[in-house]
Amino acid sequence: MDFNKLISGKNPLLYKLGFYLILLTVTLIGFYKGVVADTGSKDAQWYPAKLFSENIDFYNYYLEHFNEWFMRSVPNYYFQLYYILLPISFDSWDSFKVVWFFLNLLLLLVFLFQVKKDFGFDYKKMGLIMLPFFIGYPLISVFTNGQSTILILILTYLAWKYREHKVLLPILLSLLTIKYSFGIPIVFGFLLMGYYRSVIAGGLLTLIFPLAYSLQFKLNFISTIFLPFKVSTDATANATGGGPANLMSLYSQFFEGPLVGLNALTISLVLILMLFTYLSIKYRIDKKTILVCSLLFSLFGFYHNGHDYVVFLLVLPFVFNRKYFKILYVYLLLFCFTPRILRILDLITNEGMGVKEFMYNRYFVIFNVSVLMAYFFLLIKEDIQAKKKGVAAGTPPRGNVKINFGQNSSFQS
Repeated sequence: MDFNKLISGKNPLLYKLGFYLILLTVTLIGFYKGVVADTGSKDAQWYPAKLFSENIDFYNYYLEHFNEWFMRSVPNYYFQLYYILLPISFDSWDSFKVVWFFLNLLLLLVFLFQVKKDFGFDYKKMGLIMLPFFIGYPLISVFTNGQSTILILILTYLAWKYREHKVLLPILLSLLTIKYSFGIPIVFGFLLMGYYRSVIAGGLLTLIFPLAYSLQFKLNFISTIFLPFKVSTDATANATGGGPANLMSLYSQFFEGPLVGLNALTISLVLILMLFTYLSIKYRIDKKTILVCSLLFSLFGFYHNGHDYVVFLLVLPFVFNRKYFKILYVYLLLFCFTPRILRILDLITNEGMGVKEFMYNRYFVIFNVSVLMAYFFLLIKEDIQAKKKGVAAGTPPRGNVKINFGQNSSFQS
């Protein structure tokens, strides 16, 4: 597949209309499934935020009453999210669903048009980036379930965009830990990039929230820091299924026992992280590569469901002109389109294929994890080879490797 030929054309209006058609379709389906449907936004965090507004320790309340909990709004996010949601948690559940949907939609639009501007992309390239999410489920699933991945998406993007800002970067890194399965790897990535002070300042800002929570409910501060992790561990233990593309889900299918502790899973993750750190320091890996690899490490290393694949809306612009872009793009098309294929086969054969059973089948998970890990190391390999070529040509590698994002791009190294 020649992507340069695919996105070349003499009718920009057609591509513009296509891009907006994709957005409109996703918006309408997402609104119906997330707001109109009775089971819409079942993961949205209204209930814990509502309890919080009523001065109830919602973390411990969940641990004691998870069988009586409202929908699937497990409070396994970090404290900042619930402080952010307080102003809209006083409304009814139905009102909250509407507000949360349009907040997500607004964040998505801001993100997409900021990417278009900063990377110098036209509507042809933006349409190509959006295509997997038009034919597949991750983006619609975010709206359907009331998830917060779009918030993480734009926070990550802004952290990159304002990475040299000494005030904004610590705040953004702190907010990223709302969803720590993404936040912690991303923050670690910024540490590898050399933003030590901002990472430390962001960590201190983050601790303000559990401190305030512990004071409000008269809890032990140290124990309070780990409350969201305890909720997450309990929720995972009581959940059925797993994520379709991560080592945690794969480990749980082959081994019994807790995910956290001295086991093959933890050792594997630590070894990969150590290798990533060593290569980043030794070869001065490009900051863009570190950011993308941090997102990929999160996806294949920690528990995620399919809606979290929305982060590829950020990954794709960064790797658009990279050597192995086609591999990742074809894989993403396959991943996104698989549920559609299964549903079509269901209609034709009436066999009841079971989308979730297939997507979470150990062999499909092995395939997903293998592709993501392979691409993780291919990006690092490409970066190292570019550095070595620079040295061989007598030009010491200084700073980042230049990648052409377009003439108007503000993201040149």
